Amino acid sequence: MPLASLPTRIVNAAGRQGIARRIQAFLGSRGWSRLDTGDNAVRLDESRIVFPVGSVDAARRLARALPFRTRLYPSSRANRVQLLVGANAVGFDARLKRK
Repeated sequence: MPLASLPTRIVNAAGRQGIARRIQAFLGSRGWSRLDTGDNAVRLDESRIVFPVGSVDAARRLARALPFRTRLYPSSRANRVQLLVGANAVGFDARLKRK
């Protein structure tokens, strides 16, 4: 399946207003599509990518597309790739806000 067609949800787990939308725009400008956003009450220090067990290649490609560290978590309960944007992405988000 082409990378840009995989459904991906970008979730704010950093508690910074608008971070998921800015990451969505960043990835969209690099050819990613089928992106949506959301918020998470749980705050994470480090960003994570949770993905269906059979989608490890897509999760790795997403991790490589990001300029901040992510940890990969396969899940038999996941039905899409989810990027949980943690506090370690705040510096990158600050650069996006200045653009």
